[in-house]
Formats: sequence, C-alpha cells, structure tokens
Amino acid sequence: MFVPLNIISKDLDWKSIVAKMPIATMISGGQFNEELKKTEKKYRINMNLKIHCATFETAVSVLRSGEFAAILPDFHENELDKETIKRFNIPIYNKHKRKLSLVYKKDLFNRKSKSEQIISSLVSILPF
Repeated sequence: MFVPLNIISKDLDWKSIVAKMPIATMISGGQFNEELKKTEKKYRINMNLKIHCATFETAVSVLRSGEFAAILPDFHENELDKETIKRFNIPIYNKHKRKLSLVYKKDLFNRKSKSEQIISSLVSILPF
C-alpha cells in the first residue's frame, strides 16, 4: 500500500493506516478484492475503501492527489515520488507476488515504428 506522507504520522502501522486513511483500490470483485475482505476479517479491521478505480493507473492518479492512500501492485513504486509517498507492506501483497516477463517477436519489433519506444518504456518500469 502506498500512502502520501502528508496525510500520515510516521509512527502508524499498516493496520492503523488502512482503518483511518481513505483508500483507493480496484473496482469491487475479483481475486484481489476477495483477498482484501479476507485480510479485513483475519485482522479484525475495516479498511476505509473510498474510491474504487477501473485501473491501477487511475488509482496512481488518485494517490498522487495527496488525499488518498492506494493499494497497488509493487511495480508502480518506480513511478512514485519517494519523497512524498511511502510504501507500507500489508499481508495481501504476499499472496499476489508475481513475476513479470517481457516477451516480444523480434521481426514484428523491427517492423513497428513505435515498438522500440514501447519496449524501452516497459523495461524502465519493470523491476528486474
């Protein structure tokens, strides 16, 4: 979970943050949100889920507003300003760790004019 530093006191733990801070996450439904519900039940907390976004990119935009925390995949950390946003580990992350791979067809890559730019952009944000 990522939290703007301007809305938290530094001594809070993740349980306090998810209960107190308004949080942006994905639209309800699916495996990710089922894990959120299980986490709430297991730790006897009620997450303050205020905004349900259609994409993680939208949740990043909401986070950058400085008014909301956001539950996002780890790979978004590379896009965020570490001076203004802090990452907190919450138990749901451990169940959703996945390896990402970048695969492309070389002859198609050579024919498409924007392919090099797209591949370079992906390589810059993926954790290797």
